[in-house]
Amino acid sequence: MAIRTISEDDLRELSDDQLSRQIETMRRLARKRDSDFTRKVQTELCYLQREMGWRHSRRETHKVYMRNLKRNQYQQHN
Repeated sequence: MAIRTISEDDLRELSDDQLSRQIETMRRLARKRDSDFTRKVQTELCYLQREMGWRHSRRETHKVYMRNLKRNQYQQHN
């Protein structure tokens, strides 16, 4: 069975739901196959999880930014 790799550009285009489904699929496949296939699946899984981590980090950073921005705007008006 061949594993379909996802390019960095395509990976960025996936929705969070699609990315989560890909991660779950790779996790299932990693438990079921021979060692060479499993290694390839685990490599792809690492890329998917890294992308998910980056998205989470960006989301958290943006929340902090927006909170600080609102706080600064409020302080300027008072």
